[in-house]
Amino acid sequence: MFRVDNFRQSLELPNVTVLPEERKEAEAEYKKLYSAEPVLNNLTVHKKEESRFAGIIGELVFQRLYPKAGRVSLIDPGCPYDFKYIYEKVDVKCKVRTNAPKLEYEGSFFAYQLDELKRLDVLLYFMSTTKEFDRIWLCGYMPTVGFMNHPRLQVWQEGEIDQSNGKKYHAKTYGLAYEHMYPVNVNKIQKWL
Repeated sequence: MFRVDNFRQSLELPNVTVLPEERKEAEAEYKKLYSAEPVLNNLTVHKKEESRFAGIIGELVFQRLYPKAGRVSLIDPGCPYDFKYIYEKVDVKCKVRTNAPKLEYEGSFFAYQLDELKRLDVLLYFMSTTKEFDRIWLCGYMPTVGFMNHPRLQVWQEGEIDQSNGKKYHAKTYGLAYEHMYPVNVNKIQKWL
């Protein structure tokens, strides 16, 4: 079972240890959802096992942090958000990184997701993990409308390369550095919404 006292403050971003039983649950869910191919839908850009697994682990950690959140993504896989929490629709974005995230790193999503997210006024909740999937960083959150109207929003075009890290974008992507998002306060983890 997940324990809230498992938090650590590191690199100015709170993080939580993924427990062995959480990993087992994520592995079982992955096998159930992606037995044939690690693809969400016909618009999936990155057809990577690690990307899908990060998404599942991120949702499981969110569910344990916010036990009153109802997980919609299991009931309706086509739904553009993952959770219903009080009055908010929440889309958990968990990205796999080669290193622990820093405040200047970006949380992002693909342009094809924008219409649904904006129309439904979804709250974006950004997390990161590494390929070991042993820790999840709680990077920040922001309503879609605030994200898209932020003066520091980055719009990456397909084929463009981020000179700060060499990342090549395979589809139009919207990104915003974590330092420009609302920080997750681990002391008020249950009361952020």
